[in-house]
Amino acid sequence: MAHVETNPNLQEQLKAYMMRQLKIRADYVEQKAKEFCPVDTGTLKDSIETQKQPDGYEVGSFGISYAKYIEFGTTRHGPVAFVRRAVAAMLLAFSKR
Repeated sequence: MAHVETNPNLQEQLKAYMMRQLKIRADYVEQKAKEFCPVDTGTLKDSIETQKQPDGYEVGSFGISYAKYIEFGTTRHGPVAFVRRAVAAMLLAFSKR
């Protein structure tokens, strides 16, 4: 019977690899969100960042209460969808790899 060697660190190595891949994609989304973000004073664009979470990364506009109204629109103004467009761009870009 064939001998199969196991790697005792495989789970940790896979987790580290996945976290690196998530970070690459989160950084891409952050870059694209800043590119697609409408600019008046620059405050909204400057607030877009990537934050590490226990199970991955979160990209968004942190600390700006009106960001959701720009992203999703209001009854008076349509949505800009700069974050959703950034996610779509990342999915398209990374699906080609």
